[in-house]
Amino acid sequence: MNLQPQMLVDTLVRQHGTVLARLHADLHEAVLESATRWADRFSDPTDMSGHTRCITVRQTLLHMNSSRPRVSGQSMTMSESVGLSVVLRDGAGHRVRVRKYPSDHLGERIRTVQTPPPGQRAAAAVAAQMALDEGMSEPMFVNPAELPYELFVLWWLDKEQIGLAGAELAAVFAIDDAKLVRILATAPLPAPAPFVAAAEPEVADQSLFDDFGEFDADGEETGNDPA
Repeated sequence: MNLQPQMLVDTLVRQHGTVLARLHADLHEAVLESATRWADRFSDPTDMSGHTRCITVRQTLLHMNSSRPRVSGQSMTMSESVGLSVVLRDGAGHRVRVRKYPSDHLGERIRTVQTPPPGQRAAAAVAAQMALDEGMSEPMFVNPAELPYELFVLWWLDKEQIGLAGAELAAVFAIDDAKLVRILATAPLPAPAPFVAAAEPEVADQSLFDDFGEFDADGEETGNDPA
């Protein structure tokens, strides 16, 4: 078991829950939009290439992010990187890319994608609690990780290839190598929470004060008629 990457993804989901919940909601919208946007070309969504789908989803996510007002104090920021990549960064230097799950079904080809063993998240939680009990902020690992890995938000489609079936934060080794790719640890994203723009500050209706314009600060009448 790879407890260190497991503890990392679990911790990041807790730390950045608000941002990841918003991303989860955005993914639902972007994935569905990618199917409807190409409906005139692909009446059957399964005929759409994975590349077309992924590019459309990434472009939609970036546009949604750039068209929104800046939110001060958010724990992660989104930006575009090389190849229209969607990248999330936090203040601790973590870099998370958004990618479609490395499917084990590629047309007629089938490849094996290794996933975390059952019970890994529970074991990581136990290790974290033991560390706390011993006065440490986190467990000490002699061999931190068996394999180098990168962080991704992985998403996958439903059976109809139209909507989003799920998304998770994952530590992945060799995601672009069909023979070596391995998912070392995963943590589900928080429940979707759509972006809500901050309410504009209320502006007082000046007409409510018009009747008081003929009085000075002391409440004395200041009209033009002679006393």
